[in-house]
Amino acid sequence: MGFVRKWGVKKEGASEKKYFSAEFQLETPRIYFQFRLRQTSEEPLFVVVKKDSQALDCLIPGQTLPMTFHFEDNDIPAERRNVKIKSISDASAMGMKDHVMVAISL
Repeated sequence: MGFVRKWGVKKEGASEKKYFSAEFQLETPRIYFQFRLRQTSEEPLFVVVKKDSQALDCLIPGQTLPMTFHFEDNDIPAERRNVKIKSISDASAMGMKDHVMVAISL
């Protein structure tokens, strides 16, 4: 199963803008986490997180949280959007040992 490291959005009449990564901040301690965005045919938008990451303590399925999205083109300013955590599942089937897949939706 292959996956892509970016997720795109195309507005009518505009050139294609592709999100490359997303970040969020933990409230305590104040730590930023940045993840590359990925997609498969089964899951249109997700990030891969190490199982022992402090970020997982704050990511709960069904939760909505603000994330900052960075574009593939660095000349485009980042966008802040609310994201819903759809699910968290083991990523070893994708060849990512000791990682989980966090599926998100905008």
